[in-house]
Amino acid sequence: MLVFENEVNELMWPELYFVKQVEAAPLPVDQLLEKVAATLPDDVSVSGVSISSDPERTYQVSLSKPRRSSVYVDQYTGEITGKNQRSGFFAFMFRMHRWLLDSMNPGGEGIFWGKMIVGVSTLMFVVVLISGIIVWWPRTRPANFCIFICRDCVSLCCPGWLQTPELKPSSCFGLRKHWAYRCVPGIEA
Repeated sequence: MLVFENEVNELMWPELYFVKQVEAAPLPVDQLLEKVAATLPDDVSVSGVSISSDPERTYQVSLSKPRRSSVYVDQYTGEITGKNQRSGFFAFMFRMHRWLLDSMNPGGEGIFWGKMIVGVSTLMFVVVLISGIIVWWPRTRPANFCIFICRDCVSLCCPGWLQTPELKPSSCFGLRKHWAYRCVPGIEA
């Protein structure tokens, strides 16, 4: 659901993301930023502007405080159409996905258990995924490559490379037998 948050928000609140009427030319950006700055508290400033190539979309003006806050501005009238806020449903989904609904400790003290559980389970999933591919690969596909280790270097060998006739065929980690190939100079183990 989080992947479609922007699309759902645009369907739910089109007046926030789209202008009422497209005019010939938008106001200059400096003039828009002055109008936005006049509505902000003294400790908040404008930190950036996102301008869409679509003339029907409002400009998104990023603010310095609070984190990730922004307002949408009609570029033709200079009117602020609204603030960028995450809806309750998507806030719930985000907290569930990232922290298992574990609330953030404002003082930063103690262990953040939801974040810890999600992080450890993600690492375990990656280990299981990689080990599963390693176990599955040799049984289902013939090996198309192997690593040839010689005294001075490590070289990748693939079928079709120039074979060295004076060397014997080698077995690469129990995979299909390949000819041993000459080491590439400059690649060291």
